[in-house]
Amino acid sequence: MKPHLWSGGVALFLALGILGCSESLAPQNPGTPHEGAPLAMWVSTPSTVPFLAGQTIDVGEVTVSNDEQSLCVEIGTTGGWVMTETHVAIALSVEELPQTGSGNPKIGQFALAADHDPPVASYDHCISLVAYQPGDMLFIAVHAAVELLDAGGAVLQEETAWAQGPEFPGQSWAMYFNYVVQECGGGGE
Repeated sequence: MKPHLWSGGVALFLALGILGCSESLAPQNPGTPHEGAPLAMWVSTPSTVPFLAGQTIDVGEVTVSNDEQSLCVEIGTTGGWVMTETHVAIALSVEELPQTGSGNPKIGQFALAADHDPPVASYDHCISLVAYQPGDMLFIAVHAAVELLDAGGAVLQEETAWAQGPEFPGQSWAMYFNYVVQECGGGGE
């Protein structure tokens, strides 16, 4: 009987190892449109913040999650809003986010950027976690140029959008938010 218990325990250990943190669960094509793939397959607990255009218009949400190897920022719009440009900056302090001397963000210097032609309703920016450790508090700024389209695809309104959080120290309404890098399997049972 004992050999069977031991082999059963080994099989369980191997199965948990295969299903655990050894394999990246990040989208297979980081930096490409990500239409509707569920974040439920991620190992960490996602963090979601509202995505606001023109300071007060709710145009969607931004979700950040990580696995053992990657961190992804998923930007999604709803209600006929689409994105023509996306920009993401990630740092270990607000001071490290690209800013002017007066504290306004330098969007053109955000490390992750993409133009979208045609416009998209969802897009992921993913990075390697090689520079970060579980428990690191990240400061993330997410900006986009957004458009509201009618049913025929005509542009009704154009705005700038930011993921909601504290404002940059400058005089604009630009915002950033925080995310703590999760331990692989964090938030699970």
